[in-house]
Amino acid sequence: MSSRTAAGLRPQRDTVDVLAGVPACACVSTDRLVSLKCLLAELGEDEGTPLPRSTFDDWVAKGSAPRGFKLPNGQWRFRRAVIEAWLIGLEKACS
Repeated sequence: MSSRTAAGLRPQRDTVDVLAGVPACACVSTDRLVSLKCLLAELGEDEGTPLPRSTFDDWVAKGSAPRGFKLPNGQWRFRRAVIEAWLIGLEKACS
């Protein structure tokens, strides 16, 4: 038994490898779900400043947020492909 298991911690294999210089949330493949926390981190000004939750809530109220869904526990999830399509739509609206 490893020292992590003996201490009641999860084994190291449960950790996620992150590419150097890339936020952990950006390493999710296109068919995976993205949490609201991760989405806010990606849309923020930099790695240390996520988009405020109040801004996201305003977008939802206006109908301009990316399409997502809530899990039974109330947490938001978004499909990576939907986020990318939403961003492309924003880019096209600016040109």
